[in-house]
Amino acid sequence: APKPAANVSSTPITAHECGGEIGALVELELTGRPPFAVHYRERNLRFPNSRPITRIVRTQQRRHSFKVMPDMAGTYELEFFRLEDDNYPSGQPMSATIEQAIHAQPSAKIDTLNGRISSRACMGEELELPVRLKGQGPWELVYNIVYENRRTSKTVSGITDESYTIALGAFDNAGEYTIELAQVKDGNQCARDLIDVSTVVTVREGGPRVGFQCPDNGIHVLDGEQAQMPINVAGEFPVEVQYHKVGDTSDHVHTATIRRKPQQQSSSQLASVIAYGPGEYELLAASDICAGTIDAQRARCSVHVEAKPSAWFVTDSLRRDSNDAHDTGIWRLHESCEGAALQSAFELGLSGSGPWKIDYRVDYWATGNARSGVPSFTDRTITHSLVVLQTSTLKPECCEPGLYRYTLLSVRDERYQKPQMLLAAHEAVAAEAGVTVVEHLITKSPLAELRAYSPDGTPLDTSSSSRGSFRRQPRSIKHCLAPGQTKSDGDAQTWAKLHKYLPVFRIEFEPSGKAPFQAWVEVFPASGPSEVVHLEDIAGYSQPITLPDHVASQIGRYHMRLVRTRDARGCEHQFVDPSEVGLGRADHGSAAIAGGIEIEYIEAPNARPASASPAANPSRNVCVGDVLAFELRGLNSWNVDYSYNSARRSTSVTKRLFRRIADVPGNFTLERVCHRAANECCSEFDDLSYAVHDIPRVLVSGGKDVYQDILEGDMVDIRLDLVGAPPFTFTWQRRSIDGAKVLESHTVKDLDVFSYTISAASEGTFEVTFVQDRYCQYPKA
Repeated sequence: APKPAANVSSTPITAHECGGEIGALVELELTGRPPFAVHYRERNLRFPNSRPITRIVRTQQRRHSFKVMPDMAGTYELEFFRLEDDNYPSGQPMSATIEQAIHAQPSAKIDTLNGRISSRACMGEELELPVRLKGQGPWELVYNIVYENRRTSKTVSGITDESYTIALGAFDNAGEYTIELAQVKDGNQCARDLIDVSTVVTVREGGPRVGFQCPDNGIHVLDGEQAQMPINVAGEFPVEVQYHKVGDTSDHVHTATIRRKPQQQSSSQLASVIAYGPGEYELLAASDICAGTIDAQRARCSVHVEAKPSAWFVTDSLRRDSNDAHDTGIWRLHESCEGAALQSAFELGLSGSGPWKIDYRVDYWATGNARSGVPSFTDRTITHSLVVLQTSTLKPECCEPGLYRYTLLSVRDERYQKPQMLLAAHEAVAAEAGVTVVEHLITKSPLAELRAYSPDGTPLDTSSSSRGSFRRQPRSIKHCLAPGQTKSDGDAQTWAKLHKYLPVFRIEFEPSGKAPFQAWVEVFPASGPSEVVHLEDIAGYSQPITLPDHVASQIGRYHMRLVRTRDARGCEHQFVDPSEVGLGRADHGSAAIAGGIEIEYIEAPNARPASASPAANPSRNVCVGDVLAFELRGLNSWNVDYSYNSARRSTSVTKRLFRRIADVPGNFTLERVCHRAANECCSEFDDLSYAVHDIPRVLVSGGKDVYQDILEGDMVDIRLDLVGAPPFTFTWQRRSIDGAKVLESHTVKDLDVFSYTISAASEGTFEVTFVQDRYCQYPKA
């Protein structure tokens, strides 16, 4: 397709009354395929540094003309640089330039420099229309007022200021008025027709109508929230509304602007104005561009602030006890006993709209805390939440003994979802701002234990224990009685005298309880059913227990345990399940007895010389080679302590006969015998010491074998030396040389010296066959 082309020419537009050329008539001769678009730049050479204005001329014709008549005087350059047609929509470059000197024509336009031109007016109201004029004054301006297809033309002459205001109105009728600037003429009588210089003014018959759309009971908001009062507006927007708070001494008037009409007329979509605090508000005036009216039936709206929820402790069932050592001056629930079921609770007072959620804190001080009640010395602090639907109670904590302090921290209800903090108060400061801090004291149960002491006050059970703990294995205490001190020996009178030597049993209470106390002790004798002993009026924290004589009246094992204790407050501690009390009978076996103290009276062991033993010799003299035998009594296992020539020895014996051979001369003493099962149960002896004597001896001829020949009729002296303790008794014999026959035998008695001489005249073998001194003899009988 051929490229488009253009031939550009111009003819000056001349008006003599306007000072010459006032524009140019540009003619275009175009080749190509329509439609065409011719691009050119317009520049006023009077202002060489100004930016050119790019313009486009569009036409469907191959020949086209247009006028160039700028408002400002100067030499104008028109530079044509691009041509477009249907075949070349992106255009082809072209080059053509026209210069034309222009003398300015007068002009007039509606002045919008100082703001928006008002397009609305009210009936009976005047309106001003600002106009800006250009050219050589004075000017004459012709304008038309068009209303309902009727045009009224008006002329204003002698305008000397470039800024002029046309006074319109007052308007008698409502509707649309079109104001047209038709012609302007300058001082040189150069007239210029004005095209499309107009504005439309809408004249309204009346202003807006306004009224509140509040519920009959008013607007209800939460504390701290800003209330929006719904308002019904009929009129042109924006609408300005004036209102005030009824009874406000400051007479302050609030102003609100409703800028647009709500899309729907539901209450949630209505326009609204702000309420500045609770109270009743009244509409005073409303206007858009016209003064409006107030709906007298809906001129007022009241705003109410919902009361915040509150929670407090009702003190009707609480008390203060100034005599209590733990008293802190805070209202308290009646104290409870450790382990007892709680019979009461804290009653809560509530205000607001339920359900309520209450956060509260529990501070706990243990019974032994010396700084009980001091906030910085708590043993435990826990925060809880409680949800209630109506007036309710708060159940106290259990069950550790000590002081509990309950502090209500915050409350929320159906309306106030954000927690409302509560003031910590020991006293009520208002009807619905009551006590928020209360206490509850749980008294420690009267803990006690059974202890056993020797008559001199020495504890028999030194193992560590915890009062009140129920130990499944009993603490076993064995008490040793000297032989013959038991009632089982048949001497009841002696047994009664020995009570002062028996263990002393005491019940000992912890100081946390309050005297006087009571206690129930179950006692299991060595045989027969158990028995519960009730101890009353225990005035102190430690008191001996007097048991019936028949309970501990014989050797053997019996058991005692605490069943229950009670103090002056009525608090109890149950040591044994009630269902287990009384089950420790013989037919149930020892397994039914659990916890407490197990007492076993043990008769001390005894040792007596065996009747057939040399140890039975009343003189306590024995000989080397004798077997010392002692009969042991008591349990079938003993530890025997003895000394032999100052050497102390100990041995274990499991048989009832204890034997030792006197193998060397000296001293033997049986010092002590103990039960191995109860090693502290012993018997010591001071009558079982023995002198062990050596066996007496006779030395013939100095203890040598002597062979001596004698002549018939001669005498030979044979010397005998005796070793031992006189007096001596011995027997000597003369045997045949071969030893087969005793030829003679003689016994010498009560010899007080240590030597003896035999004069012999016959042959034979002389020997001593028996020797006895004061204590011993050889050979033994």
